[in-house]
Amino acid sequence: MPYDSDSGRALAATVTALMTGVAFMTSAELAARLEPLTGYSRDAESVLQVLYMHREAMGKIDEKLVSPELFSSATQIWDDTLEIARTSGVRNAQATLLAPCSLLQPELFRS
Repeated sequence: MPYDSDSGRALAATVTALMTGVAFMTSAELAARLEPLTGYSRDAESVLQVLYMHREAMGKIDEKLVSPELFSSATQIWDDTLEIARTSGVRNAQATLLAPCSLLQPELFRS
């Protein structure tokens, strides 16, 4: 699969959605067992809005270009994550960080 293709971008988006969804689900499960992150009650609405935006972004992925099982898993993870986070909050404000390519392969960006 070409990296710079619609199918490559759809696969990358779906895998990233799944990874981020699992990370936030874990964060919500931890919040249910322990407590939400410090200051969560003050920012709960904003935090939940960001999580909803992640879930809504799944609608921009052309699901015909990726494995139905993978897409379904990512969608279900986000639905489950939102259900838990609505009642328990989250333990982490940020769950993933993808390094820019220039940090991984700086020689590609030198003049």
